[in-house]
Order: sequence, then structure tokens, then C-alpha cells
Amino acid sequence: MVIIYGMKRNILFVLLAVMVVAVVVLLVFWQLMRQYVPDSVSVAPVTSPTAVAAQGSVCGMEEDRPASAVTLKASQYYAADAVRVYSLNPEAVHTLATAIPGADPKTFAPYDTEYEGYSHDAAHVYWIQCTVSGADPSTFTVLHFKMLQGDMRESGYGKDATHVFYQNKMLDDADPKTFVLVAIDNSHVEPAGGYAKDKNYVYLDDKRVSGADPATFVSYDDPNSILEIAKDKHSVYFGTTTVSGVDAATFSLVLDSSGYSTDYAKDKNHVYHYNTATWTFSVVSDANPKTFVPPAY
Repeated sequence: MVIIYGMKRNILFVLLAVMVVAVVVLLVFWQLMRQYVPDSVSVAPVTSPTAVAAQGSVCGMEEDRPASAVTLKASQYYAADAVRVYSLNPEAVHTLATAIPGADPKTFAPYDTEYEGYSHDAAHVYWIQCTVSGADPSTFTVLHFKMLQGDMRESGYGKDATHVFYQNKMLDDADPKTFVLVAIDNSHVEPAGGYAKDKNYVYLDDKRVSGADPATFVSYDDPNSILEIAKDKHSVYFGTTTVSGVDAATFSLVLDSSGYSTDYAKDKNHVYHYNTATWTFSVVSDANPKTFVPPAY
């Protein structure tokens, strides 16, 4: 019995010693890790191109529509009272409104009466509920495009004597004297609202299309649906991305009998399917561009 008791006591001592060593090892490891790993890691915030472009612009916050706000006769999308102008929520014009920062009710007017977009007062230009920093209301003009039914719509682009803007963002280095919407290269001759260009660059919204040639650049946007497909003398573009392997000289959209897009395009070598929801542009296997007929929807 004495021997068994002694053995048990020795085992307990060994286990206790192992536990002490383990604790010491963990403490040493923790101290070593503190030398190499800081208590907190600071990551610089990533600023999007849109946020950078919009710096200087001030936007209002949506709130319940004040009882004092009266809808403007010029446009159903705006209201005003004695001290403020409001941009109205198109889906809730009677209940929700956003005060436009600094807008003067006495001189405020929208550039278009049927659609929300650009507006101005004596001192400033506004895009919906945001100020357009740097825009001169005395020389500001809005660029429009024509819908298939003939309606004129704001493209989102505007310019004054010295600058070009997309919504509330100034386009750096854009030339207002030569800045125009890009024409559509199909049966509709009116420009669409997606691509634009000046003598030096091509733009899609507030972004440049890298490498695009303004002199030969044409859009394939459907007037009722901005597809963001285009080409110049040497390349085809999907959004701002150059599509490799496509023959620009023979490229065209596959349209239906009414002139609408069908989600297909072709060149002399291939038929292509594009999807603006998933942002894919791919070759249709075994399709003959000379005889291809798009599936009926």
C-alpha cells in the first residue's frame, strides 16, 4: 500500500510539473508574440473614385415632408416653403422630401420640368438633392438624349463655360467646348446617355475609357436601355473594359425587327452573348455570324 501511495504521489508531482512547464511556455510564447504583433492593426480606408470625384459636393438627407412645402408648378419632383427647397422622393412625393442644401426658394428652378435631375438658383447648380461644386449656373447647360418614343431625357452630364460634370461630380480635364454625347451606331441616330467624349478622352459616367479614340468612338446603346457597349477604330468596349479578340471593323449588335437589342452581337468571326446583369461577354459556340438569328423572347 505504501508503494502504491508513493507511486500515486509521484504521478501527481509529474503532472503538476508538466502543467507548470506548459503555463511557463504559454507565457513566454505570449510575450514573444506581443513583440511582433501590435495590439491593434490600423488599415487606411479605401476611397472609391466616385467619392473622390464628389468631394466638395453637399447632399441633403431625406426626412418627412414638411406641411409647409408646396409642390412647384414647374416640376412635381420639387417643393419649397419660405426658407428651403426640397427634392421629393418620386415614389413618395407626398410624404418624403430632402432639403437641398443652400437652395434659394426665390430663384430656384429645375432645368427640366418632367424629370428630376439638374436644377439651379441664382448662385448654385444642383443634382437632385446635392450641390454641384464648381458649377456656374449662368453658363450651365444640360446634355439630353432622345428616347425611342421621342422623349428628351437628361443624360446625367452637364457643363458650364469651364467645366464638365457627371451628376454632382466634376470630370477632371474634360473640355466643355468639345464635350458631347456619343452617337449610336445603329438604326437610331440620336445619342444615348451612357458614353460621352471630348477631343481628348471618352467617358462612361464619371470614368474614362482607357485607350479609347474619341474621333472614331461610337456607342451601341439601345435608346431605351443603356447597354454600355461601344467601339472605336481598333477595339470593342464593354463598359470601360476593352474586349479582347473581337474584330472592331465588323462588329455590330444583333437587333430585332424593331431595332431593339437582343443581348447578342457579332463580328465576321463569331457571335457573342452579353449580359449587363452579370457583366459577361462571351462567344456563342458554333454560331455562324452570317446566319445567326437570336432566340425569341
